[in-house]
Parts: sequence; structure tokens; C-alpha cells
Amino acid sequence: MTAEQTQTAGMRLLFLGTGASQGYPAVFCRCENCEAARERGGRSIRRRSALLVNDDLLLDFGPDVMAAARDERLSLHRAQYVLLTHADSDHLHRENFDQHRPRWAQPEIPTLHVHGSAATLELVRGYPWSLEEMRVELRVVAPGQTWEMGPYRVTALRARHTEGQQPLFYVVQQGQQALLYATDTGAFFPETWEVLERLRGEGVRLGAAVIEGTSGTRDTKPESGHMNLARCGEHHRMLRERGLTVAGCVHLATHFSPNGSPLHEETAAFLEPYGVAPAYDGLRLTLGN
Repeated sequence: MTAEQTQTAGMRLLFLGTGASQGYPAVFCRCENCEAARERGGRSIRRRSALLVNDDLLLDFGPDVMAAARDERLSLHRAQYVLLTHADSDHLHRENFDQHRPRWAQPEIPTLHVHGSAATLELVRGYPWSLEEMRVELRVVAPGQTWEMGPYRVTALRARHTEGQQPLFYVVQQGQQALLYATDTGAFFPETWEVLERLRGEGVRLGAAVIEGTSGTRDTKPESGHMNLARCGEHHRMLRERGLTVAGCVHLATHFSPNGSPLHEETAAFLEPYGVAPAYDGLRLTLGN
């Protein structure tokens, strides 16, 4: 699909994973949630979080991306862009880049243009293979920065997570469609709301908002590096109240941990009063149809 076709065909989303760092269930864990997920299966089984936009843009590049692509019978050979939120191992698995070398990926495929904070990209630079061998180009981005890449206009936002990693999340625009993907963050910083309101002033309205709910039904403080489901729901409400979403915006939660998040159906029931639904592995959406 060409860039021009991508502009007019709507923004297609595929959730490659919706779990937190240990996945769901955690492989060594026998807590109530993990045991129940093994028994129930279905949408309660979650890979580590990642999202594919169209065929060419990945949000995060964690350890389950390759397995997700195989499970979905999907080739990632069209991927050209990667937006990294931060350097935690469930979001950045450097060994994935090894698979992008000519030895393993034939015939010729596009260069991967990888975006993230300086601290995050330093880990990519430190991998044993050179960037040239992996067919990778890096671009450092900062909170509040907006840039163009192919058919997309992207804005980086400051995340409330491990500060030394300079964590980010993103608004991705494609034509008239816009997606917020906010994982691994606590309560949004005031400066983050200011950037979102700047985008609103530029005419941007979100057609989909995806916000993490890692801590589930546990109590968490706003300054925590993760949200619980209630705070996730409140952030979705604030997006609506501040006029940042279109009518019919798809409101989703992601990045669920068994250490607090109940199984899929119970999570759905908790989020329903907020007008939010839990995403699940393999969920496909198209914005702008």
C-alpha cells in the first residue's frame, strides 16, 4: 500500500499484545488471577504490549512481537517506523533487530526508522550488530516535539514512569484520524495536558485513545509509574471533557498485569461505567471507515 493509499484507507490498528511485563498469566505464577486465566483462556491470555498501525508502524518492539506476528499469520516486512515508549525489556527487545538483518529477512525490505528518547535509543546503539547491518536508523525525539514520518504526523508526550529512561507516549495522526497510545505512565503531567490542548487548538481530535491500566483494582498514587483501572477511566473522562476526542471515539485500556488486574470479562465490567473497554490480543480496529 502506498503512502497516498494509506492516507485515504483509514487507520488500521492491530493489538499485538495487551499485557504488562510478565504477560498474563505470568509463567511461574500460581496466584488466583494467573490460575484462573489458564483455566478460562480466551481474551484473558495476554502477550506483552505492542500495537501495529496499518502495516508499517509499530508502537513498541518487545519480546512477544515476533510470536504475535506468527500467531496472526502476519509478515512485518512492510514495517518502516517504530515508536519506542521507553527501554523496559517488555517494550524494547533489542534482539528483534537481529531479525531485520539481510541474513534473516529476504528479499530487500525497508529501513526501520526507530524513534524514542535519547536514553532509550542508547540501548539500541549498544547492540552487538551495527545499525547498518540491522538496516536501522535512529531519531531522538523529545516531549512536545511534533514531526512528520511518511503518511504520519507524530507528537511525543512526557510519560510519568522511570525518569532516567526519559519515557514517552505518542499521538499519531494519519490524515484526519488521530490515535493516543499511552502506556507505562502514571497520571499525566500538566505539561502533557498542555501539549494535548495545543493539538486540540490545531484541530486534532482523537478517534481512539488507548491508556494503560496496569495496576487493575489496586490503589495507586497519581505519581506512580502506572495507573489503576479507575485512574485510567478518569483520564478517558478528562479527554472527553476537555474536547480532545471526536464523537464516537474508541476508548480502550491496555497493559494489564495479573498482579492487580482481574480477568478480561471482570475488567470489562469494571471499566464499563467509564465508557472504556479493555483491549485484547488480536483486536483489530479501523478508524475513519
